[in-house]
Amino acid sequence: MPAGSIDDFVVFARTLWGEARGEPVQGQEAVAWVIVNRLRTRYRGAGSLKDVCRARLQFSCWNPNDPNALMLESLDFNDPAFCRIFAAACRVWTGEVPDPTFGARHYHNHRVHPAWSRGHHPTAIIGNHLFYDDIA
Repeated sequence: MPAGSIDDFVVFARTLWGEARGEPVQGQEAVAWVIVNRLRTRYRGAGSLKDVCRARLQFSCWNPNDPNALMLESLDFNDPAFCRIFAAACRVWTGEVPDPTFGARHYHNHRVHPAWSRGHHPTAIIGNHLFYDDIA
């Protein structure tokens, strides 16, 4: 896997903040694994963490109409919550935390039922998210 630049890691951590900041650390790490799994499998041709995170309509926190999108760009290391999320991203990237999603490349909050999840069974349920490894 490519080493990744600091910019890649900041986008990675910002994505986790936007997608999973309300989750316990295990839930944040699980979402981080989805991003890493997408990179490892070059999902949709992604060649970097930033490619995975910023792919069109893949992580809702980056969608222009999502209220998180404006906040993401201003997150920095002066924010203790962002520092905790960045640490979770680093733990996943270095393999310090094993993948609890069993290779999942997709997930969703339990309160929504996206069309792409119909007919599929989650490989893991962690916090408020269901994780899937069999979505194309």
